[in-house]
Amino acid sequence: RQSKPRHNKKRLAKIRMTKIHTTKVTTTSDSAQEPTENRQGLVAEEPQPYSGGRLQRPAVVGAFYVESFEAVWRRHGQTMAGITVACLLLCAGMNVAIVPTKLSSLSFPIYGAMLLGLLLFYGLVCHLRGIDLSRVQWRWLSYLLFISAVEELAFRVLMPSLVMTLLPFTAAIIVSNVVFAGLHYFTLRWRWTHCAFVFLGGLGLARLLNGSNDLMLVVVVHAIFTFLNTPQPPRSDSMVGTSKEDAAQRD
Repeated sequence: RQSKPRHNKKRLAKIRMTKIHTTKVTTTSDSAQEPTENRQGLVAEEPQPYSGGRLQRPAVVGAFYVESFEAVWRRHGQTMAGITVACLLLCAGMNVAIVPTKLSSLSFPIYGAMLLGLLLFYGLVCHLRGIDLSRVQWRWLSYLLFISAVEELAFRVLMPSLVMTLLPFTAAIIVSNVVFAGLHYFTLRWRWTHCAFVFLGGLGLARLLNGSNDLMLVVVVHAIFTFLNTPQPPRSDSMVGTSKEDAAQRD
């Protein structure tokens, strides 16, 4: 019997390899057309642009926007605290005369009653708006009181005192409030129209401080308006009990 030529074996091997390659190409093209699935079998959603909120500007896909309390603290809280410390060091190093002000012109019982009233006001507004007083919510309220004190010390007392070494009192107040409002545009990504309201509000608080010389009173007023403007942290920190109206309006 004659043996089969070797070139027949090579031909069969080429045919098998061609079939395997064709199968791989078909499988790859089919999988590329199907939506990507995760380990749980759920179709992954494509990233969407941020359409913006009541205060915050829109953002394109992949761009940063403020969506959590941690982002607010890292971008805005730490920035304002750093500016306050820097102003304190500059005032101390340059022996700058601080704008005349008192920690509080009220007696401690009256001041304690004000703080108690502020807490009751927080609780009443949260109750009326259907906001759950959770641990996250109390953390947010504590942050609002902290940032109000820091901003008032920096932009109503220390920064005007520094600017007054170069400019008159009125100009120093205006410059300080321009910086104050402009920072909200960058740190919190607020719309410029809301930053304009921040500027006007800062002028009102500066007038209140100039008339009363009571820093604590101005801090409490600042905290009340800040709470009414942003009663809850951004969306990703929302908890059970958030009203639908607030969820639609909040950043």
